[in-house]
This record gives sequence, structure tokens and C-alpha cells, in this order.
Amino acid sequence: MLCKFSFQTLSSWATSRIEEVASTGPCIRFFQLYVYVDRNVVAQLVRRAERAGFKTDYASFATRIAIQGGVAGIIVPNHGARQLDYVPPTIMALTEVVKFAQGRASVFLDGGIRRRIDVFKL
Repeated sequence: MLCKFSFQTLSSWATSRIEEVASTGPCIRFFQLYVYVDRNVVAQLVRRAERAGFKTDYASFATRIAIQGGVAGIIVPNHGARQLDYVPPTIMALTEVVKFAQGRASVFLDGGIRRRIDVFKL
């Protein structure tokens, strides 16, 4: 499989091994990490993903790719963060996306505001 002009995202819940996906050929890859109770498992997954060439700064990279592709808008989704107590809320990711968009596309927020005060924390 050759994905020279696209990118892949591999979930930590995927049935394919990180190394197996990385061996499919040149591609830009991202690793979607779900947090496990055992932090050693998390650290091991991150190290394996980094060794296999997976990127982790998905929000800024995806924003840049979208802008270069000429999109009119970007939606910052709230996938999973609402299920974990100790991860940044989506509103914090919004700050990064807006920064990288630099006014070249509309940016929308799909949830992630936990309390009214969150809107003032930017």
C-alpha cells in the first residue's frame, strides 16, 4: 500500500500492530492514543509509535494540510476527551487550531466546554 499523498491515523485500539502499519510504505502517519489505566502501557505505545515514524501533533498538522487544500472551515471535534478527567478540553485544542489557521478558514468547536468558565480560559 502506498499512501504518498495522504495520511493515515492508527488508533491504539486497532487490531493491526503499529510496526505492521508502518511497514506498508511511505506515508504521513498519526497515532491516536487512548489512555489506559496502566501508564506503562501508554508509555510503551507512544515509544513504539515514535520509533515507527508516527506523528502526534495531529491538530496543527491537520490544520495546515486543510488550509493548503483550500478548505473553507475546520471543525474541532470532541472525540473521547469528555470521557477522561485529566486531558485538555476541546476548547484548548481550539486555541491551537485557530493559531495555525491564521484567519484563512472558519474554525468551529464541536463541544468540549465543560463549564461556563472554560470560555474565559483561552
